[in-house]
Amino acid sequence: MSRRTAVVTGASSGIGAAAARLLAADGFSVVVVGRDPGRTSAVAAEVGGEPAVADFARLDDVRAPAADLAARHPRIDVLADNAGGVFGRPRYTADGNETTLQVNHLAPFLLTALLRDPLVAGRGTVVATSSTAARLATRLTRGSTSRMRPAYRTPLRWLTMGRPETGGAELARLATGTPGVDWEPGEYHERGVPVRDSPQAFDDDLAVALWEASADRVGLTGADRL
Repeated sequence: MSRRTAVVTGASSGIGAAAARLLAADGFSVVVVGRDPGRTSAVAAEVGGEPAVADFARLDDVRAPAADLAARHPRIDVLADNAGGVFGRPRYTADGNETTLQVNHLAPFLLTALLRDPLVAGRGTVVATSSTAARLATRLTRGSTSRMRPAYRTPLRWLTMGRPETGGAELARLATGTPGVDWEPGEYHERGVPVRDSPQAFDDDLAVALWEASADRVGLTGADRL
């Protein structure tokens, strides 16, 4: 039986690296995705996995490794969309998107879409790391995603879950859990328990609008938009 494959983004340090170590210890072949080539390669070597360098502030940096991963891994069992950050004052990427929006949402959205086929083949689990800072953004509209105003007005640490080992353990737990037993699809978990998130997260009309706007911003066409 072949080893299960896990792709972990933001895995060159912190929560992602901690999760990569735990998944490798659980028998997964881990693809360590990170922005810094040296640190990414170091973690990959430590866990016996493979490195994939990608800067989520550049969408082409997502497309290239996604195509390579999809070609070399016909099935993916876990995708941990963990990369992210809060960048304070608004600034824009070369793709024309506000940086916090692109790194935290658009780039993971694109990566997940481009890995859809191997994820379906592996009946894969997709886990997304979020930040409690998102609760400071009290309004999401259907306006242009390229003109979003800064959502965060106070300095906050990314993913306030304490030590990276704590967040990594939670990420690994959810990634290896059983649907319907350990969690339900679409649930939000915090400190080991499901929590009720913003009502906007459960607005189906808003979700469709966000999906379509996101697909437009990252250039998805045809079947990749589904």
